[in-house]
Amino acid sequence: MAESMIADAGRHGADVLLVAGDLSSAALPAELAGSKRLLDRFGRLTLDGRLDAGRYVVARGNHDQPKTGAGYQMCPAVGDTGYNDCVPTVYDLPQGRLTSTRLAGLRIIGLDTTTLNTPGGALDDAQFAELAGILADDPHRPTLVFGHHPVTDASAVSTIAGPAFDLARPDAARLEALYARTPGVFLHHAGHTHRNLRTTSPVASGVDFLEVAATKEYPGGFALLKVYEGGYMANFHKSSSALARQWSQTTSGEYLGLYPAYTLGSAADRNHVASRDFGQLSAVHRHW
Repeated sequence: MAESMIADAGRHGADVLLVAGDLSSAALPAELAGSKRLLDRFGRLTLDGRLDAGRYVVARGNHDQPKTGAGYQMCPAVGDTGYNDCVPTVYDLPQGRLTSTRLAGLRIIGLDTTTLNTPGGALDDAQFAELAGILADDPHRPTLVFGHHPVTDASAVSTIAGPAFDLARPDAARLEALYARTPGVFLHHAGHTHRNLRTTSPVASGVDFLEVAATKEYPGGFALLKVYEGGYMANFHKSSSALARQWSQTTSGEYLGLYPAYTLGSAADRNHVASRDFGQLSAVHRHW
């Protein structure tokens, strides 16, 4: 599924690939190394600084959390918690670290919303303070934020596993309040729920909150974001290889055949256009 997604994204002209978490199944070193080998087919990993075409950026998901057990003991310890973190050995991304990159004047910030031992998300004080500082330095800069756990109340109440599966409600509230005073933030992208869903916040009304379905199973694909001087367009594309289509059809039978009703999303969730003034960007018609 990842091979097809990467090939299709390239054929559709994607300049940069954003991966919003779950780089592995269980954060084992071999799994992480395997995922990086796949992503390296798209381009080069970039964690901070300038993005050029043919690069990708990543954030952690709950499957990439620090772990306990014999399979992880060769990885760096997380303080005296008893957990070991294998992600930095492959992606150089310690837990709790955000990333900030730029492409043609567009600011792209990746958040680590993972915890040590729960599937739900959180945003600790240190990372929130760093994010607030970055945004305050240039609040009108066109900014896309991505992280694994969805944010809005509309998402939380409709998540099949319940609100505790999403970003913790207090952390979500202060994040939305931060966005409300940062005019440049226009989109927050999340994964985790394996569905396509576009929601809004009554607090941060100028921000689109977009969940994109998982690559690995039905509907199996990616969202292509095209940025222009006058706004952006987002379209979901199913992975197109024969094996990807076959696996997508097979996995559509999950949850007693109800999986498509939850994960596919409406046409408006998968495809939409938004008007924004991006005239300050140094290049337009960029694809992610």
